[in-house]
Formats: sequence, C-alpha cells, structure tokens
Amino acid sequence: MPKPKKIIVFGGAAVEVDRSTGDAYIKEPFYHYLSDLASYGLPVVFFAMARWLDPADVRFSCSVRQAGVEVVPLKRGIKNWPLYWPKLLGYANGAAFISFLPNALGLLPIVSILKRYLKVWAVYVGNDWIAHAAESSFRGIPLGRYFYLAAYEKMLRAASLGIARGKQAQIRMQAYCREVELTLPLGHIDLSQGLEARRPVFQDSKRFLYVGKLEWRKGLGELLKAFKQYDDRMEGRAELSIIGTGPDVDEIKELASDLGLTQKVDFAGWVDSGEVLSRHWGRSDALVMPSSIHKEGVPRVIDEALARGLPVCATAIGGVPDEFTNGEVHLVEPASVSALRDGMLEITNNESLRAGLITAGNRRIALWCQFVSAGHQHYKMIEAVCAREARLEG
Repeated sequence: MPKPKKIIVFGGAAVEVDRSTGDAYIKEPFYHYLSDLASYGLPVVFFAMARWLDPADVRFSCSVRQAGVEVVPLKRGIKNWPLYWPKLLGYANGAAFISFLPNALGLLPIVSILKRYLKVWAVYVGNDWIAHAAESSFRGIPLGRYFYLAAYEKMLRAASLGIARGKQAQIRMQAYCREVELTLPLGHIDLSQGLEARRPVFQDSKRFLYVGKLEWRKGLGELLKAFKQYDDRMEGRAELSIIGTGPDVDEIKELASDLGLTQKVDFAGWVDSGEVLSRHWGRSDALVMPSSIHKEGVPRVIDEALARGLPVCATAIGGVPDEFTNGEVHLVEPASVSALRDGMLEITNNESLRAGLITAGNRRIALWCQFVSAGHQHYKMIEAVCAREARLEG
C-alpha cells in the first residue's frame, strides 16, 4: 500500500519560540500527539501560529524538536496568510495533511491548488463552529459570520477524511465530508488507574477538583458560590482544588476570599508535573466542569476524569450533552448556582448514582483501548484512506 511521503499538521496548537535559539515549545498534550505521529518513521512538519517565548508561561514546556518534528512558525493575522501559502505548497506533494479548524481557514484561497498535491487531506474539528459563528463579530467584517460558515463548508468538502472531536461535530461534518471518524482526545491519558467498578467516597471530607482555564465564562463564579453552599450543607467537611491559570485568576481568588473560602479552596496554579497532577486526581471525589456561557466542545478534562474512575458533574452546555449521556456524566443546568450545588451533593452523597456514573464512564473509556493514543489513531485513519484509494485506482 503506497504511503504518504510525509505528514503535515497545520494548526491545532500554538508554539512559543525562543528568540536566542529559535527552538519552539508547545504544551504537553500536543507534544505527545506530534511525537506519536512521528513514531511511524515519516517526516512530520508542523505549521503553527507562533509567539515569542514567555518564561513566565509554564504551559509551553515541551520542545517540538525533541518530538522529532520540524516546525514552521507562522505570523498571526489575515495579512500574513499569503506568506505561508508557498511554504505549505512546497511541502505538500504526496503528503498526508491534517488541518485543524478554525486555524486552517486561512488556506481557503488555495484549497483547489492544495488538493492537487496532497495524498490525503484530513480536517479536524473540535469546536461548535455554528454557535461560534452566531456569537462572533469577526473583527467587524460585514456578514463575517456567513463567510465563516461557508469557509467551514468548503474546507470540509475538500477533505478526504473528517476527524471529529465529539458526536455533535461528527453529525454536522457528515453533511459535507464523505468519511468522518470520531477521535480520542489529543495527547496521552493514563488508562492504568481507571476502569474500576467503583471509587469510595472519602468519609472525613468531600474533595472536588476543577481543572481548566481561570476565567468567568468557565463558571468559576458559580462554582465558588455553589461550593460555599455545599460546604455549609456538609457542615464544613468539603474541600476544592482548582488547577489552572487564566486572565481572571486574581478576581476569582478575591471572590473566594469574600466568600470566606480561603482555607477551603486550594488554588494550585498550573501543574505540569504528572506526579503532582496524579496526586490531585487520586485524592479527589469528583470533578466539576461548571462552564456557564463558554460553549464547550468535548472537554478533555472530562475524559481524563472518567479514565481515572472519577465521576463528573458538568453543566449541559455546548457539545457536552451531545457527547455524554446523563448516565455517564451528571449534567446540570448552566449558570445556576443552585443546580450546580445540588449536582455536587448528589454526585458525592448518592452512592447508587455515583456507582452508575463510574460504570457508564468505564464503558466509554474501554472503547479507547483499541488505540494507544490519538496520534496512533489518526495514522491508522490515514492508512485506511490510502488503502481505499489504492483499491479504487486498481
């Protein structure tokens, strides 16, 4: 079966570039994804939006060079689109191309030319582009949202393979792309701790975990207020760990202080140590995903929790209710302090509900065991497209 000459990945993650050495650094999940693609012996080229390395930003900790991948840093902005078209076309001949939307929408003017060179064109979608179009002004461009929708449609029609992060994305992509496959979360998730029949609830106190960006639209305000009410109901026998950083961290900490939660809430910041992160997971009773207005796709953190046998209380927002049944994840109304509080009470105090959530979550995770990671899964998808086209040509 003829293989592609190389694998090109366009978008999906940004890189930070060291001014002195030119080395590029990336977040850990995408590092694993790229290194897994490179493990098959084909050259991998990564086109990524770039910015200068910020030593204070500890999230960008993995060297792209160590992944065995060539990186082509790109300047941001519409005016810079034509600058990277020739670079991409220079690599494209006989390549398998994995383009992440919306990052790859800048390729729209050269879609027809690019298709002639590529062996396989895969388009990855992990966001609710219809909701995004409805809510965005697109830099004030008149009728910009309609251009955005049309651009998605054209990119999907050009693809020989659609890669969907979530059932909602898969259903929508199937209207334009002839073959659409569901993907695992990018990066590595440790499955060795999960697939348990049940996980005991701590008897002395209940500990909740939040992992994600610290900004109001992620529901941190509702979470802190709901946790305060929960802790009052539990007579002070509750704790909350918040892992992550973000633009609203100072104001969120101030709210925690105003609510009298300084001794109850642990703001752990960004945690890049796998050992430390595992300790947080291991000592928690439940994960909370409280997004209030942010239209989530399929949050990786939910799958991280399910892989560890940890039940999840999440708001039914964006693609979450399409992806997870109310038996896999305990879904509650978004932007409601009382609904979130009641969900937290139920997930920790109702043992039959808790056991059912863990069992249902285990069934979802068990389906992943046929693949090592998303990188390996995507390579197998590319192989399948090559085999199919070889049969058609024969």
